[in-house]
Amino acid sequence: MSKTPILNHLRDVDREAYIASLFLSEDKREAAAALWAFNAEINRIRDLVSEALPGEIRLQWWRDVATGLRPEEGRQHPVGEALLSTIEQYNLPGHAFDALCEARIFDLYNDPMPGLADFEGYLGETRSVLFQMLAQILTGQAPENGDAAGHAGIAYGIAQLLRRMAQHRVRGQIFVPKELLQISGLSDAQFLSLDDPSSANGTVSALTALGRDHLQKAETAIGALPKEQRSAFILLGICQPIFKRAEKRGGDIAFEPFGISPFTAQWYLTRYATKL
Repeated sequence: MSKTPILNHLRDVDREAYIASLFLSEDKREAAAALWAFNAEINRIRDLVSEALPGEIRLQWWRDVATGLRPEEGRQHPVGEALLSTIEQYNLPGHAFDALCEARIFDLYNDPMPGLADFEGYLGETRSVLFQMLAQILTGQAPENGDAAGHAGIAYGIAQLLRRMAQHRVRGQIFVPKELLQISGLSDAQFLSLDDPSSANGTVSALTALGRDHLQKAETAIGALPKEQRSAFILLGICQPIFKRAEKRGGDIAFEPFGISPFTAQWYLTRYATKL
């Protein structure tokens, strides 16, 4: 099985998405890899900059590329080239990329997440849309019902944010909505200045429960999709093991990053793929 440059790149920047892409038919892997590689580029912007303005400039560049405003520049970047080819071939909506990048501006600042509705909306625009577009890539049309992608994006996004909670907290970012902080009796400032991990146990438990709820709803909706679209959701296979680890560790995850090994991720993704 030959690997294209964009698949090789995805393997280096997001191994879990790479593994999930390998379960797709060979003619769809490159397009899926382009989508997830674009997501990885957006994900890492905050890690690459020390101030918001350079981050906004980088994010705007990707926004312009994805919405067709910088085609020549975009095609000079390996991820941009693959993304533009995928958008053109599968008629992916430019407005979805525009909304994704607009929502991602939040990542560049240290404003706290206002509330649960805002949190779910943020994950919908930044994660759910990727599952929706991947389903469109697999069959040529987006699912008629957006419930599968909607809930999948929130579940997957929560799993990702749980893993990075410690890193976000160290640099003053709060992705946890106020309602879930209040379960532990914490304000935004108190969460950032925590010195006792157990003080965040209730919040971590509530966030994990929210992720599980959306995962269950996603899986119910996925079951109603045509079989050829279900493979768009293989990445959900990592959610349950992450939720289990987060629940077991409780507030410790606000102090120390955690994850699952590549081998473990591959095992769970393989098992999940066979169930879809």
